[in-house]
Parts: sequence; structure tokens; C-alpha cells
Amino acid sequence: MSIKERNLHPFISNFIDNNVFLVIYGPPATGKTHLAFEISKYLINKRKDFVFLATEAQTFTYGKYFIYDVPLKLVVTKEQLLKEIIEGIESKKYIIIDSINYLFRTFNDDTSEKELSFISSLLSIVGGFATGQITQEDFDSSKMSMDTWIIPWAKAIGITNKLNEKVVELKLLKPRKVILGYEIIRDGVKWI
Repeated sequence: MSIKERNLHPFISNFIDNNVFLVIYGPPATGKTHLAFEISKYLINKRKDFVFLATEAQTFTYGKYFIYDVPLKLVVTKEQLLKEIIEGIESKKYIIIDSINYLFRTFNDDTSEKELSFISSLLSIVGGFATGQITQEDFDSSKMSMDTWIIPWAKAIGITNKLNEKVVELKLLKPRKVILGYEIIRDGVKWI
């Protein structure tokens, strides 16, 4: 079976199968949400119980048109996110979050940062997949929240970069450096 038939690169599926906390972050429109749905397809095909927590309305909208029946929950507050994560852990479900830092972007207080760090520490223990978004406009502040409150807890880290209109580079930085490429397609990604 080729990588394209499998729909999830073996390097990524290894993290998922071993319950490693994987964080992929990068600028908008680099396929992070599509990658999260690709992981959903993988988990559905493996018959693994999971929950997909969407913190952005666009993710929820995309999920409504996705071919697979994904257990998608729209999360609109930090408190709801924490509650859903704890319920997912108690139910022994794999947890996918798109985007882990979105609900915390407007808060610049110590409490919010500690909540984000707490969520990341929980996922570090049980495993999961999370996307995080950074933009060119707020690259320094957003990257700082990723660097300080999320990334130290992640066992595997990747950053996305759009190479051209069709191709995205996924540079895995931890546990070892690997560069993968994919195209964004309607129902996920196609590995190249």
C-alpha cells in the first residue's frame, strides 16, 4: 500500500498510533485543518475513538462538508475547551484540537497562559494532535505563546510553510528533523 493510498504519512501515523502529543503550527492557509481531518480519517479507518475540538467556526463549517462522519465539537470558550479535553481523557478518546491557541489570542494575562500550558501538559501525558496558528502580522507574539506555553509540552513539533499555490512543506522539528510535503485537497491532504 503506498503512502497516497494510506492517506496519512507513516511518520505522522507513528505519532498517532503511539499517542504522542503532536503540534503542527504555521500561518493561515497552509493546510493545518486539512491535516487534522486527514488524521480524523486515519482514526476512523482504525476504529479508534476520538473527539475533534474546533475552536474556529471555519473548521466546523469545513467539517460539515467532509465526507467522513467526524465527531466534531465547536468550542467557543477556554473553559469549554478544558472541559472537553478532560471529558475526552476520562473517556480514553484521542483528542484533536484545531486550533489550540485560537481561544487564547485575545488574552494577554498570566491566567490564560497558565491555562494554555495546563491544557498542553495534559495532552503531553495522554497524547493528541493540535494545530496552532501564527500570522505574519503577529508572528512574534503568537510564536511566543506557542514557544512558551505549548511547544515545551509537545513530544513532536512541526511547522507549515506554503511553497506555492498547491504545495505545503511540513517541517518536523522534533523529535528529529524531517521535511514532508503535501497538497491541500478537498477532503484532507495528498502526500507528495
